[in-house]
Amino acid sequence: MADTARKRAASSAESSVTEGQRGKRLRLPATCEWILRESAYKAWKAGDKSASQILWIHGPPGCGKTFLAQTMVDDIQRTGSSTLFYFCDANSTPESVFRSLLVQMLQFHEIGDDLRAIIARSTAEASPGDQEPPLDLTYKLWDTISDILTEFPDVTFVIDGLDEIAEGYLQPGNFDLPSKLIQLTSIDGKANKLLLSSRTEPTIRRSMKNSLEILVTAASVNEDLERFIESEVMEYRELDEWRNAVCKTILEKSEGIFLWAALAVRSLAGRAPISASPESLGSVQASLDDLYSSILFKQATGLTEGQMLLRDQILRWVLFAIRPLHLEEMANAIAVESNAYIYDLESKATEVCGSLIKIEKGILKPIHHSLREYLMRDYPKRDEILSVRSEASNLVIAKSLLTYLSHPSFSQIYEPLNTSHFRSTYPLAEYAALYWVYHISNATKDPNMRALIADFFNSSSNWATWADKLLPHYLPLSTLPIPPRPFNTARFAYLFTLKEQLASYFEEEEKAKFTEKFEDSLRILYEGFAAQAQSECGPESLKAAQRLQDLAELYSWISKYRSQALAQLQAASFIISKKIGLEAEGLSITVHQALADEYKRAGKYNDAQKLLEVLTQNGTLSSRDPRRMFALDALGWVNMRLGNLNAAESHLTHAKDLASQIYGSQSPMTLRSKVTLAEVLGKMGRHEEAEALCAELKEQLRKHRDDGIPLPKDSISQLNTLASVFMQEGKFREAKSTYEIVVDDRRRTFGDGHGMTLWAEMQLGTAMEKAGDVDGARILFANLLPRQEKALGASHPDVKDVKERLR
Repeated sequence: MADTARKRAASSAESSVTEGQRGKRLRLPATCEWILRESAYKAWKAGDKSASQILWIHGPPGCGKTFLAQTMVDDIQRTGSSTLFYFCDANSTPESVFRSLLVQMLQFHEIGDDLRAIIARSTAEASPGDQEPPLDLTYKLWDTISDILTEFPDVTFVIDGLDEIAEGYLQPGNFDLPSKLIQLTSIDGKANKLLLSSRTEPTIRRSMKNSLEILVTAASVNEDLERFIESEVMEYRELDEWRNAVCKTILEKSEGIFLWAALAVRSLAGRAPISASPESLGSVQASLDDLYSSILFKQATGLTEGQMLLRDQILRWVLFAIRPLHLEEMANAIAVESNAYIYDLESKATEVCGSLIKIEKGILKPIHHSLREYLMRDYPKRDEILSVRSEASNLVIAKSLLTYLSHPSFSQIYEPLNTSHFRSTYPLAEYAALYWVYHISNATKDPNMRALIADFFNSSSNWATWADKLLPHYLPLSTLPIPPRPFNTARFAYLFTLKEQLASYFEEEEKAKFTEKFEDSLRILYEGFAAQAQSECGPESLKAAQRLQDLAELYSWISKYRSQALAQLQAASFIISKKIGLEAEGLSITVHQALADEYKRAGKYNDAQKLLEVLTQNGTLSSRDPRRMFALDALGWVNMRLGNLNAAESHLTHAKDLASQIYGSQSPMTLRSKVTLAEVLGKMGRHEEAEALCAELKEQLRKHRDDGIPLPKDSISQLNTLASVFMQEGKFREAKSTYEIVVDDRRRTFGDGHGMTLWAEMQLGTAMEKAGDVDGARILFANLLPRQEKALGASHPDVKDVKERLR
């Protein structure tokens, strides 16, 4: 790609002036030893039965918690105890934590070959991008660690900087990593211990309420800080003459914050001749925020206009990218924005950002998480020194990414996307394809951005490349959640979720027009793909069958064309029936799953049952193939609708067990089968078993209602079933309020006429009726019926059910 998008020769292989920033700073001798004398630490280390197995070290940002954690790791390891540790940063995730802990387990000689094989297999199976559908495999890794620890020697876990992980992972409504880590200490028969360090954050304190704790104060680190300041001052010969005065002043003003002290020393060293007078030294900024402001204002006077622009560009991507960017990715991103490629980005970044950034393993990061928080706050005269506000920065990033995807080089791509040549030529393609819509969703409203979006969808070739090649290829690598469905269904469901996000960016009067344009463009695109495949490869080729399947999946998401989906799938199935070979067999499985789903949506449950039974008996599907799990799950649901409850229970139990093996016992995929099984058990009168299966979902719902904690997106899709369980138990008010959440979410995501919205709304009306709100239910059913007839047809079972209720 000319100029802005093609990768240039990277300089990272050469020696760099930033090499010293790559590793963590070494702890000074004879420092941090005070922590080892703390009574809470000694009781925790000794494993006193009266003491907690959990120790929380907490304090303000920059007070040296990481060095304290490392000191304790060294002390524990000297005793010969098995220790696993992880030092978090803003790019860490629960998956990266668990993966690291598992890999460290392999280093212990005392574990047997069986455990070693399980660990090796687990980390290999959980490699990113290996599995479809693309789901977070955190739950699988969590299960592996939990299971292995029952046979593993007693171990001490040390997790430093837990607060630096994205807050979503720390919340009860999501993975809730703090609570999961605490569970490691409560495994039956084990004496595992856990040491956590973080800032004194309420989110983490919630989980630490019964733990031992040590608060890091200015008094406790005073001696360490004095040694640290002396060491820092000695690095700058220009401060030799005033060393004692500088050390004394900085120590008095530091309030126990090592980061502030280091930045303050650098600030003094960078000044013109200074005086040792108290008045001069007293001008050192008194807080981290003030120091950051001072550094930025100084840069504003010392950097050229071009350097300031580059600094802001770097900080913008460092702060707001949804995942860390490698130097090559960032260089290309900046090139798109400025039309100038930076050949030696490492050196340039250090030159313009100074002490604000660090480089670790080819990734630019803020010098400390407190800088990220500072830059996200408003402060006086901000726009004079920096232009990295959140919404404005996301707008700039979104424009750059969409401009990148709109480049003529993406109008046609002929080589495979997984080649090293493609990756090196287009290093920003993955990030742009996956996250340009995310940045638009977080951007300030801008008419030029809306025009750029409209132009993109008017360019059929670039739009086609993104929707049909780049997005599905990179989807398994996404850090954003993907619908728990078979991959081809998941990618179209995800595409229509992105459509809703894009529509929300437009003004109210433009949303409907954009939605119609998006759907029409996508429909025309895939109708063209189907015609092209029939023309070039033959009307009965496997390529034609694949394109008919894609077209059917697309039609199922557009209300005006939903009725045409079944015919496309039947045509694809007919073509495949005449073919043999592995490719035909794989496509046959995918098409028949989609066809069974279409029969389900159309209320043709017997037809769906026959197809799914064939799929579940297919010998080419291994016991761990996700497609077998989806087929069993669907077959269980169909049998439930047909009243074959024993068969439904058997199939759903099998699906639940397979999902647990593949994705983890608490994954959204497993929850899918688990709650449907609960509905079946409820219909069989086995309410206690049904309650137990829904316990996790019910707890999420309780926290959502009582504490306002957002529900995970994947859980919302299961609330239909939970509400059904409530109905079976006669808890009609609970069912009604649960269905209301589902209807609201479905209406926002898919609109009033989509089948998923209509189904949820029908269930809400039934719950209202049972709860005593008969008039409200009749009004709802009367409004629902014409939309059902239009979308589903007059013969659909749901339409007949609503008509019956309105009599």
